[in-house]
Amino acid sequence: MPNDVNINQLTVTYADYSAEKSSTTVITREFADNATYSTARDDFLIAMDAVTLGVRQAETEQLVTRESNLASTNPSSQREVKWLVSYEGSVDKKRYSFTLPCADPTALDIMPGTDLVDLTTGNGPATVSAIENFVKPNTSQVQTANVVSIRLVGRNI
Repeated sequence: MPNDVNINQLTVTYADYSAEKSSTTVITREFADNATYSTARDDFLIAMDAVTLGVRQAETEQLVTRESNLASTNPSSQREVKWLVSYEGSVDKKRYSFTLPCADPTALDIMPGTDLVDLTTGNGPATVSAIENFVKPNTSQVQTANVVSIRLVGRNI
């Protein structure tokens, strides 16, 4: 990987209102240099923070970890409520996914009568763009990620 540092995986941990933690991990694309990677990573984190009610607790880039002990101040922030992001490889068309904990159901436009996000309205396009510009399908093939859907999911409590 041409990055100044060999980063090909990012794990982000969020805390909900009761300080319970949940993590998500994505494989990152290759970037021409570390500055380009840092910009794409920051855009990805900002987009993910914009659609969650949780507080980012940690980011792990292989050997680099940034941590915080803060919990969300929003009582609706629950680690069990997640965004399920489904994407496919641009070449192999294989499906991949990751979940983002502490989803904010008001941050993205959910289509009436479904749990699917309208990717073309509100924060949808910016969220999709940040994901596609940062995430890479977990494969050795040179390909990009194409977001197929974002769905609100959770656990019955």
